Amino acid sequence: MSGCYYPYLYGRQSELYALRNLAEEDRISNNVLPIIEPVSNSKVSIHLLRSVIQAFRQHHLRIGVVINPVEGISTTALLSSVGLRGNRAVVPVILLTEEAYEDWDIAQRYAFANPYIVVAREGRYALGGGAEPQIQGLDGIDFSEVVYEGGNAVKQDVLASKDILKGLKNFSSAALVDHFHKLSRNADYAEHPDEIFSRDHLFYSRFDDDGFGDYSVIGSQRPTTGFAAYAVAIHWVYFDRDDILWIHHYVSDSNDTIRDPGTKFNQAVAKLINDDRAMTTFAARRFRYFFDNELFPGLAMVKRLSIMHHLELMSNYLS
Repeated sequence: MSGCYYPYLYGRQSELYALRNLAEEDRISNNVLPIIEPVSNSKVSIHLLRSVIQAFRQHHLRIGVVINPVEGISTTALLSSVGLRGNRAVVPVILLTEEAYEDWDIAQRYAFANPYIVVAREGRYALGGGAEPQIQGLDGIDFSEVVYEGGNAVKQDVLASKDILKGLKNFSSAALVDHFHKLSRNADYAEHPDEIFSRDHLFYSRFDDDGFGDYSVIGSQRPTTGFAAYAVAIHWVYFDRDDILWIHHYVSDSNDTIRDPGTKFNQAVAKLINDDRAMTTFAARRFRYFFDNELFPGLAMVKRLSIMHHLELMSNYLS
């Protein structure tokens, strides 16, 4: 199996810990190229991002870092604080926005070890009235990959401007799709516990793409302030006999109040580890370890291990 998988993450702490653990435990391959759009300029987040990059470098892996996040940290602050210059692990990523040429002007001061990835996102922060206005000021960037959201129309919009992007003579492409159906309450996932997640890994080549991307089991919505949950839900992907990727939602039972999150955690984990779909990934074993030893690691661990499981599963599939 060939191709590349591009999980797009926003650099929240649970996501950064997940990526670092995957690298440190040798549970991710170069068939998976995570893209991080940093959304926080806190010292903790910057330190974590630097540690993720270090872990990926030590294990000879690649990781994409968006140099012009829509919000959270400026291009100048990011480039000066994270240590991207000359790092063999770092693939610089630039979002096509109306201000992209200004960010590119700043980025030219830094020598990156790898060619750029360009990300074209539909509607919210990216293309409006065609790709050419956004690309016009980017002449001369060395691009190797295009990740596009919004289907073939966006892809063709970018390709129509490839004469401007001189570096796009030979490039890889991948569609970025949000497959996670986010609900307003965790308890609501119990009503539809099992659903198809993605077939992109089976059909991406039919669209002349070289890979595929998604927002893992988090979704494309930008981070918001969290709140105490009434229910715990573990979002767990698995392959069926036809290699279609499904997602199962393991939901706690005592969901009437926000009290006793440890019990809710154990209820959801018990359903997971007693299901054949749990499999033998690193994350699955960690869930079992916590359950067997009656440990509650905090609810952030649910998101971290669910992401780790998804990315390890795709890495194994593509390898």
